[in-house]
Amino acid sequence: MNYLEKDIINLQIKTLSPVAILNDNNSKLSPYVDVVKDRNEFVLLDIDKIADVLINDEEYYNKYLEILRNKRNNSIDKYTIKNLLQDKNINFENVEAGRIKCNGNIRGNVEINTCTKSRGIPYIPGSSLKGGVRTAVLYNKVDKNDVVDKKRIFSKEYVGQDMFRKYPKIVQDDIFKNLIIRDTDIDVKVKTSIYEARSINVYRDINSEKLNLDMKLLLEGIDKNQTLYSQIILKNKIFTKEDLFYKINDFYEKVISREMNEISKVKFSEKNILINEYNLLLEKIRGFKKDNSGFISRTGKLKGFFSNTLAAELNNDEIYNLVVKLKKKRKKGEFPTTKWIVLKDDSIEGTFGWIEVREV
Repeated sequence: MNYLEKDIINLQIKTLSPVAILNDNNSKLSPYVDVVKDRNEFVLLDIDKIADVLINDEEYYNKYLEILRNKRNNSIDKYTIKNLLQDKNINFENVEAGRIKCNGNIRGNVEINTCTKSRGIPYIPGSSLKGGVRTAVLYNKVDKNDVVDKKRIFSKEYVGQDMFRKYPKIVQDDIFKNLIIRDTDIDVKVKTSIYEARSINVYRDINSEKLNLDMKLLLEGIDKNQTLYSQIILKNKIFTKEDLFYKINDFYEKVISREMNEISKVKFSEKNILINEYNLLLEKIRGFKKDNSGFISRTGKLKGFFSNTLAAELNNDEIYNLVVKLKKKRKKGEFPTTKWIVLKDDSIEGTFGWIEVREV
């Protein structure tokens, strides 16, 4: 096999919504010891600088050590690093390691999930981009009218292992070894912010005219309208650019249409913000399907059930029998329940993870 036989496609990636690729170590910043809020920014604290300032004050140095020991104790009335710095009249600027701006007014002491970085600079791993491509290609291989085929897919530990490998357990046989997506280039101009993610319980509030918000997460994400660069390498003529781009667009067109159908069921008026976002994405996809110059994809945290699976093709009965019933989730016709949105100043701003990818 000649591994020199390959096509290299240069890619320009534009973020259409915040993209949160969380750190592999699942590292989080504690509001009690790692960061303090300063107006519309979070200040990252340097523990060595703090120790140097406090080393000659035994009382406050011991208080600082106690804060470090109780980092995971999220008591509301807990003495925090911000309390200590204010009591000691220490300026944040004297002990900071950096700053990350907030997307709107973020309230409350909540841990911050940090994004993937190299040398302190955010990027999108090739593996994250490739995951969306793999799901899209698999979607186009499944016989949409074959219930047995669908059931086989949803029963696998690793989706597509029996379609992309001659022997399912042998990773080396996976045809996706012939498709490589490089990490995006490291670029200091790529900006991040801290975003407030909130969940909507679609079916619990389906008849409510008021938007009710459930779970809350704080995530560091790459901002909207950032430009990054990567490459796809296609080896051994297993994949072609034209076929790949078309299949990705075809998959996400179905995903977005299904997402739009789900959110249209609710009554609260804020749904129109999401519907408008979906319509703009569909318009871009249909343009790409005409000229095949790129594709729309979704990557990172909080992509949602339909972007992560092949379920966009399933009807409610199939979702119940293949997903809900097996995992003992919800009632028939009431799954997936949770939709995550970007919240800014108590208003819906959109959803996470959408990117536009063009050949350059």
